[in-house]
Amino acid sequence: MASRIFSTTPSAWFEEYEKLLRQCEIADVPSHIWNADEYGVQDVFEEKQAVGESGKPFYQVKASEKGETTTVLPVFNATGTVGALMVISKS
Repeated sequence: MASRIFSTTPSAWFEEYEKLLRQCEIADVPSHIWNADEYGVQDVFEEKQAVGESGKPFYQVKASEKGETTTVLPVFNATGTVGALMVISKS
């Protein structure tokens, strides 16, 4: 079944997806249809001056710098319910 899902055309993929939803009997149950979308956040910080509380540091995240990447994985379903946020960092 999995090999059929990775089709060459988007319309074929959606047809297979709809078949799978019907097979699992969740096509009409949006609270059972979940999605996850991960993204990486670079943890390179640079100390700067800023307007704020005296004596407290201010950091700016700079993209395109080399550093460790922390992965953030939000999950949500078709009704808009958001699951617990997963944060994966280097141990």
